[in-house]
Amino acid sequence: KLKDARNNAYDDAVEALGSARARALIIDFNEWLQCDLDRTGGSATSEDTSASEFAARAIEKMRKKLKKHGGALAETDDEHRHQVRKDAKKLRYAAEFFGSLFDDKRGTRRHRKFIAAMEELQDYLGALNDLATGPKVLAQHGLANHPARDSVVSHDDKNALIRMA
Repeated sequence: KLKDARNNAYDDAVEALGSARARALIIDFNEWLQCDLDRTGGSATSEDTSASEFAARAIEKMRKKLKKHGGALAETDDEHRHQVRKDAKKLRYAAEFFGSLFDDKRGTRRHRKFIAAMEELQDYLGALNDLATGPKVLAQHGLANHPARDSVVSHDDKNALIRMA
């Protein structure tokens, strides 16, 4: 049942992305980008900054947001922890995207360590999210009392995961 539900959700997403509405959105977005570049004289920003300076500022802004939102994981609810998880994903993906801009020996080493730490953080936050959502997902699909329920739902120690995160 769960595999079928997942496959149906993926099929719906693929269908939506292939729709005329999604294509129109992409075209409109591209047009908007071009208009903004024309308005600013071909520059995406009014300041004269390098790509690495832009990346460093963007990553630092996301890091501060994650630190602020993730500062009190033990005192927050599951929904807030899920938001922290999304913040962590955004930061990691941005860092991966901009990684090639920091290609000196020190930058490469720091980038590798940072990505590893972000992956570990995401694993802990993902496990916390599984603890919160697993029982609800099973109930949604009429599997709350299924004999194999315990093999699907995480039984990790919530407090330990919060400490590790």
